[in-house]
Order: sequence, then C-alpha cells, then structure tokens
Amino acid sequence: MAIFVTQYLGPQFKKDSLDTEIWMGTVNYPNPDYIRTFLNQKNVSDYVRGVGVQWTGMKALPVIHKEYPSYGYMQTENMCGNSENDWSALERTWNAVVHCFNNGVGLICIGIWCSMKLVRVGGTGHKMQWLL
Repeated sequence: MAIFVTQYLGPQFKKDSLDTEIWMGTVNYPNPDYIRTFLNQKNVSDYVRGVGVQWTGMKALPVIHKEYPSYGYMQTENMCGNSENDWSALERTWNAVVHCFNNGVGLICIGIWCSMKLVRVGGTGHKMQWLL
C-alpha cells in the first residue's frame, strides 16, 4: 500500500491539486509494527497525513502516537458488540473513546457520517476493505 500511495496516489493528488488528505487505515491489528512498516516507507510522510484505527488497532495507539507525533489519528470504528444496547456496552464504548483521546486521536467516528468519507474498495459485511 505504501508503494501505491507514494508512487501513484500521492503524486496524482499533487498533480491534480486536490485538497484532499490521504490517511492510512483503517487498521484493525494491535501490533504497532503493522503501522510502523507503512509509515517508515520512503516518502510516506510527503503524502500521508494520518492513521485511522478500528477497535483492535487502537491498542497500538500508545506506542505509535509517541513514535509518530506529527501524524493525525482517527478512530474509524468502535466495538460493535452483540447488540447488547445496555450499560456495559456504553461503558466499553466510553472507555474506548477515552483511550483514543488520551493517545492522540483527534476524531472519533460514531455513525455512518465519518465512514462515508472513506473509500470502500471491496468486501462486504465485516470483511469490507477501505482504501483511505
């Protein structure tokens, strides 16, 4: 993905003078090395402005935010649960939001309005794949 962003997408956005940011994500993997591998690629910082993480990916935030403070961070999805719609589900969501804010996240996506800004490139249901 870093090769695509740095050699094709980023340069094309620049050429077309697009007022659009490119973000890595949405990451649903807790190991910080997954994000590091992308961010450490040559010229990524020329084009990528931030990292979006899902509920499992936010476990990498404490490390990644400290190592890469110049990037923006967004929580792109919280835990869906099993439709409990009860106090325990509210507490889990609240704790996740607090964790994200405490670890550099500047935008929490709750509801479809934020997800619609991402570009879906394939998959359905829980296996949807997002490009930006």
